Amino acid sequence: MKKKIISQCPNCQTIYDVEVNICHTCHNEKLIHYHKQVLYNGRTYSKKEWMAKVSVFEVKGNYLNMKYFSTPLHPNLILQMYQQNIKSSTKTALIVPTILFFMTSIISFLLYKYFQWEIEDINTKLFLIFIAIFFLGITMGLLIMMVVFRYRCILTINQAHQIQYKKVPKKEIVKKIDQLKNIIEMKG
Repeated sequence: MKKKIISQCPNCQTIYDVEVNICHTCHNEKLIHYHKQVLYNGRTYSKKEWMAKVSVFEVKGNYLNMKYFSTPLHPNLILQMYQQNIKSSTKTALIVPTILFFMTSIISFLLYKYFQWEIEDINTKLFLIFIAIFFLGITMGLLIMMVVFRYRCILTINQAHQIQYKKVPKKEIVKKIDQLKNIIEMKG
């Protein structure tokens, strides 16, 4: 079964469920094509790279400056990709590791309790307790970061042009989203 290619106009946000080369609404020729990869402006991006590059922008007054695109994308598209980036990156880089570290801690503690009388080597017992406490400490640190300090993750590009996860305070994310919404309201 062949997967559909979805085309989207970065100018007017019109979505087509087939691959089209020119937008029928605004006659824009630079469409975004989504399949396994993203094709935009004659260049192919992986979905991770696309999400990271779209999320790197600055808002100066009423002007939106995109670092990696010479032709600006529609603010609605940027807002949608930015929110999707935060949601998926936070899940991948904070929530899943927290769950895995907690499970590792529980398994280590259960192994210690289960084999407590059968293992005669004190070093093995100490190691299992150390692993349980160590991963529980990492879990608590990540939970404090997410709940108390309200950090979220975003997929971005560093100065060496590598894709990485970056922890960002929720205040900064809300500020950027509000700035994007203001630009969308101004454009009508």
